[in-house]
Amino acid sequence: MGSTTALWFAIEEAFAEVDELCVQARAAELALERKKREEAAVRALGKGRAAAVEEAPRGEQDRRYPRAVELAKDLAFQEANPDGADFVKLRARVRQRLVWLKTQLSGTLPEHEVHYVLFPIVVHFDELVRLVSRGATTRWEPLQSELYDVDNGGELFYARLEERLRQAETPPIVFEVFYFCLSDGFRGMYQGDEKKIAEYKARLDVRIPKKPVEEADEGAEGAPVELVRFPVQYYAVAIAAIAGLYAVFTWLGRAS
Repeated sequence: MGSTTALWFAIEEAFAEVDELCVQARAAELALERKKREEAAVRALGKGRAAAVEEAPRGEQDRRYPRAVELAKDLAFQEANPDGADFVKLRARVRQRLVWLKTQLSGTLPEHEVHYVLFPIVVHFDELVRLVSRGATTRWEPLQSELYDVDNGGELFYARLEERLRQAETPPIVFEVFYFCLSDGFRGMYQGDEKKIAEYKARLDVRIPKKPVEEADEGAEGAPVELVRFPVQYYAVAIAAIAGLYAVFTWLGRAS
């Protein structure tokens, strides 16, 4: 297997696009909710009842995508999305990006390794969009059902992870992708069980090779490096940001 540097550019590009799509979708749903509240207030006023337009309480979606809350207040955005999010179009965009990513992975990895890398990403993307589409009138049709003929990805994610952890020959990029998904917020069957998530990340950390720090950095005191989620706006600023995660894995030895 060749270098996986280019693969991480592709993986992060896919994550960045899906993240932005989720922001846009959540903002569109928030704008629609506000529109409905305003219309209800107008109807109440027409019947002689005063009604204030109150902001809906923020849920888990808005804690993950805080930018969506502000975007939903933009008048131009509201006019462009009068009916809320188009989840059919969103699904097509996510699927298109996954097909593209599979092509990128197939150029470097053998077929079975492409499966091990892509499966957790597909399941994670399904969970992200389910979160955004919660309460929407259009139900999200999981991509895992179409691509892998399964509907219990939240359980299979960990079953596949356990399988890979038991195999000595599993390539590091597989563990890196599972680690990245967990760091990016995937929980699946372990929603609310942060202790279990921490245990899995610790087990994965052991299987991710620690590359030596460059000699130029010797003697410098650096803070321990931890895998974290990279906000999508950083990707938009410069292409250099897309290399961030690969660099983190390179420097992970500092945390050991």
